[in-house]
Amino acid sequence: MTNTDWLNELVPEVSQGIKTAVMTARGVDPLAVYNGSESVELAEADLYMRMLIMPEFSEGSLSIKYNTSSLEDAANRIYLKYGDERYRSGQATIKRQKL
Repeated sequence: MTNTDWLNELVPEVSQGIKTAVMTARGVDPLAVYNGSESVELAEADLYMRMLIMPEFSEGSLSIKYNTSSLEDAANRIYLKYGDERYRSGQATIKRQKL
């Protein structure tokens, strides 16, 4: 299983472009074998924080709405686990990367 496969399992509805950008910003190789490393878990937290600002989506009977407090709590638990500076502010700053 690659890092991309792993994030696809967690949040299949988030675009691959967003997942790749989040991993790249953390220095994670999307095609490397998933190993649960600190940088991979921090990329997961960054993705959760990114999802906080994603709009709700509805089409026909399909509706996607995220529980923002649960996402933020999950991200902050990971940030706290590794002492990441993003925990203090409660807001992730995702660097823009050219792909």
